[in-house]
Amino acid sequence: MLRKKRFLSLVVAVFLVFTIAGCGQQQAPRSEVKNEGTAESAPKETANKKDLNYPKKPIKFVIPWSAGGSSDLMARAFSSIAEKHLGQPLVIVNRDGAGGTIATTETKSASADGYTIIMEAVGVFSTQPKMRKVSYTLDDFDPIIGLSYEPIVLAVNNGSEFKSFEDLKNAKRSIKFGGNAVGSLLHIGGMDLFAKAGIKAEHVPFQGNAPGITALLGKHVDVVAAHPGELINHEKNGDLKIIGILSPERFHLIPDVPTFKEQGYDVDYSVWKFILTPKGVDPNITKYLNEKFNEMIKDPEFVKFCENNNLEMNPITGEEVATKLNKEITVTGEMIDNLGLTGNN
Repeated sequence: MLRKKRFLSLVVAVFLVFTIAGCGQQQAPRSEVKNEGTAESAPKETANKKDLNYPKKPIKFVIPWSAGGSSDLMARAFSSIAEKHLGQPLVIVNRDGAGGTIATTETKSASADGYTIIMEAVGVFSTQPKMRKVSYTLDDFDPIIGLSYEPIVLAVNNGSEFKSFEDLKNAKRSIKFGGNAVGSLLHIGGMDLFAKAGIKAEHVPFQGNAPGITALLGKHVDVVAAHPGELINHEKNGDLKIIGILSPERFHLIPDVPTFKEQGYDVDYSVWKFILTPKGVDPNITKYLNEKFNEMIKDPEFVKFCENNNLEMNPITGEEVATKLNKEITVTGEMIDNLGLTGNN
């Protein structure tokens, strides 16, 4: 009988040991779940990206202007950090010509798979269609993000006979004006200002601002329209002088340079840039690209690039790009008609 009781006690003891051990094992997963609250969302994010399955290969980043200008430099700054944010590189393709319309037309026909994007400037849609025949409209694209705001300024060579806007007004001859491509905002803005001031000017077009600035440095033109970030270093070196701003407010990077409105001329021209994809890209991809470009704009390496190149970013949503651009297309189109600069469409 005693042996039987000892046996039963042993069975109970063994049962209790296994029961306690089992409870301990059941508690462990609950503890792990609690401790991995942050990690639990990470696999979910990875799963979502896996569902999106994008990008799986490099993304073509089209720049409708020549290498060396502000758009090209900005694109290359994005490209240098793209793989860190996108997991794939941005491959820069410079496709200049016809004021950005060639690259824009080609991009319109690209596959709507998210692997071709293009950086545009407002004039490609607000002025070029008034100056030449184009086969695209904003409706052919999906806006991703608005990027930068850049005033338009005029600059002269410090070693030339022209030191100020008054000197240009008093010129005894027609001046040579380098103003980017025909129909660009830099061309239109400059010619509008010269007309208001009674200055005779011959427009010398360039495929991008960089070649125009090079021509000014070589005294092949008398004045150029460009952006502050492209000229400030040349001014610091004493080679060029910025003589006025076509926007209605002074620009913080060049606070001592007066606007042309201050000088008595009612002009308002500036350039802002944005990124588009061909129409029909998966909205989840366009949303993803918007988020990633916003990330890159805040990346310390890109912030440093902007500081070094005197570039001001003003990111806006794709929806805001469409609204703002449609308004400017109407207003600028009417202005071009009033100036009599409309091309033969």
